[in-house]
Amino acid sequence: MSLLDRSLQHRTLPRAICIFAPTRFEFDLAVRTLDPVNITTESGARTAQGKYERLAMTVFETHVRATRLPDILVNSSSARPLYDLALICGLAAALCPSLQVAEVVVYDRCYSLQDGAEPIYAPPDYLRKVHRLLGRRAPSFLSCAGLTVGHLLKTAEEKASIGRRYQAQAADMESFEILAAMETRSVPALVLRSISDGVDQVMPDFERAIDAWGRIDPMRSLGVFLSEPGRTLRLARSARLAGRSLEAALRRLLSGFSSELL
Repeated sequence: MSLLDRSLQHRTLPRAICIFAPTRFEFDLAVRTLDPVNITTESGARTAQGKYERLAMTVFETHVRATRLPDILVNSSSARPLYDLALICGLAAALCPSLQVAEVVVYDRCYSLQDGAEPIYAPPDYLRKVHRLLGRRAPSFLSCAGLTVGHLLKTAEEKASIGRRYQAQAADMESFEILAAMETRSVPALVLRSISDGVDQVMPDFERAIDAWGRIDPMRSLGVFLSEPGRTLRLARSARLAGRSLEAALRRLLSGFSSELL
């Protein structure tokens, strides 16, 4: 059976799910949902395999800007489990005042700054299922348009301007490339993110803490903190809140998928 046939057969009853997590923070968050779990490291990035109740799970650490994605795609050969669904889990910046810190969003479509790139839309069947499983229970959840950018959005003016230009409400640096890769492989994919910084929140210059491989360098991060302690501490607090709501939403979503396999 081809991957496309299998994806169609299990359209909204996934048995094997892969999660793409940009940084160690999001990777560790996703791994906490697995039991048992086996973690391997290759080229400085980690991959975890395990179970969530009845679901077979794989978590990939992609690094910022999904720099590790080409290696993941090459190494994910036919010898590995086929995936019925891909989840892109991480933090996001708000591009409009209506999105608050720690609010969970699922992209109904994702735009890219690349010239001529058409938006990628979420699979409607899965999007309806997510709405049903997450509903209006805490943490706060809604679907919105997302935008993938190539750099950190630092100022309130830049966030609001780019949001208006693309009619997007949230931004990140990885989703579009991963969605495009999954689309070419006929694997349904969803973006699940939590807001780590509001549209009016001025960001510390963490762009200089990201190395050439998309990893966040601890010593460079210390330099950012020393130069912008107030903004860095505010971001740390809001990111911690966003991480809690993201993990809660992920667990609820996986539990819903698993329970429907009975």
